[in-house]
Order: sequence, then C-alpha cells, then structure tokens
Amino acid sequence: MMIKERYEAAKEAYRAIGVDTDAALEALAKIPVSMHCWQGDDVAGFDNPGQLSGGIQATGNYPGKARNPEELMADIDEALSLIPGKHRINLHASYAIFEDGEFVDRDKIQPKHFAKWVEFAKERGLGIDFNPTCFSHPKAENATLSSEVPEIRKFWIDHCIACIRISEYFAEELGKPVHSDEKNNKVTYVTLFGVQKASEQVRELSEKALAVLDRLYNKNEFLTELVMEMATRRK
Repeated sequence: MMIKERYEAAKEAYRAIGVDTDAALEALAKIPVSMHCWQGDDVAGFDNPGQLSGGIQATGNYPGKARNPEELMADIDEALSLIPGKHRINLHASYAIFEDGEFVDRDKIQPKHFAKWVEFAKERGLGIDFNPTCFSHPKAENATLSSEVPEIRKFWIDHCIACIRISEYFAEELGKPVHSDEKNNKVTYVTLFGVQKASEQVRELSEKALAVLDRLYNKNEFLTELVMEMATRRK
C-alpha cells in the first residue's frame, strides 16, 4: 500500500469517529514549528570551543555536525526543504555570531551579534525563538542565577537581561502579527483568564517576588530590577 492509499484508509477510519483529517492537516499547516538549534550541532554553539558542561545530556561531538554558522544555516535550509508547513528556529545565546577577531562574554552580548540570524530568518520568512545559555561556561560550574558568589550571580543576571533585549530585537525586526496567538489557538494567560485577570496575576506575582527578594540576606538589585522591568513591559 502506497502512502496516499494509507492516508485514504486512515482518513476513512478517522471519519468514522467524527474527525476530518483534511481540516486537521490544513490547521496544522498554519502552526509554525520551531526547530531547535540543538538539532543542528548538539548544542555546542559558537562561543565556547570546550566540552559541554553544566548538566547537559549531550556530548556536542556527533559525527557530521555543523562547525560554524554557515554550515549550521546550510543544514537548516536542507532540513526545512524537507519539512512541510510553517517554521521557526530556536536559538541559544551561545549561537551569537562574532566578526573576525571579535568576542564578548555572555553578559555583554548585543543584538548586533545576532544580525546575521535575523537576515537569515527574514530571507526565509522564519520566526526566531530565543534562550539564555546558562551552561557550558567557566562561570556555570556550580550554579548560575542561584550562585552564592555575588560576581557569578551578577554575571548570569546580566546575561539574562541581555537576552531580553535581544529577544525584543528579534520581535522588532521579524514582527509578530496581531492576534496571531488567537489565530493559532495558542494557550496563554490572556486566553485563559482574560486581559484584566492576567494583569492582576502579573501584579500579584511580581509583588510576591519583590517581597521574597526583600527578605534575602544579600540584597540583589539586579533581580529586583528584572522583576520590575518584566512586570511593566508592554511588548
């Protein structure tokens, strides 16, 4: 039995229980699927030539993996050519692209270090999802945001704040259509509770977080600033 014949048989079986498979596939084709950078090079990234560390359950050394941004982008192109539907890509902060001779540590990364990824995404109509990279780094041997060492903790807080700015850069450059979450039936606080209730929860949880921070023996103005920034941002 060929693939099309198998689909027609499955279609009839699903029709018997009230499922329209053609409509389901049409809806699925409109939902963008995000390809994670882990699938490109085993999450090695480009900012740390050493071994992966920090609890990562990947070796970073599978045969044939991409060794630089150009190879990773070429692999993404090949994969997306074989995957139907809409697409996004997911990047870790460790996939920053530096010019020759340039390097900054993760607490100093800027939107410009991801400009080539934005160019790549625009040319292909892709969205970009983004993550901080709180592992595989000399300052991630024991703890990161929860480190008892103030200098270590501040480094990772600054890294996450930098990642927020980079995420905003992606949103500004690539855009997100108005009402796209609603159109794609994405579950969010707003869809579950409404705008007013969601706003009340943001305010309530932020106040609780600030109260907890205020009780800490070692005051941390960076986390306090981060909570306040996230509670009041409108993007």
